[in-house]
Amino acid sequence: MKDDWIKVKTKNEGLFAKEAKKNKMSTEAYATKVINDLKGKTNGDKNKVRKLRRAVFAKNAMDASKKK
Repeated sequence: MKDDWIKVKTKNEGLFAKEAKKNKMSTEAYATKVINDLKGKTNGDKNKVRKLRRAVFAKNAMDASKKK
């Protein structure tokens, strides 16, 4: 697998990690917390949906990098 397997817009790069740092948590721990808190509870709120999608992406990206 190539190192450039996914493209992330420059303006979105690091936003989830920054939010995790703001909450004094690791990215992985924050992703798990967000997924548990918001799964099934977004009610169409765009901000909650975006945060949940970012958390799922972060979790999957970390799992993929661990498998290498």
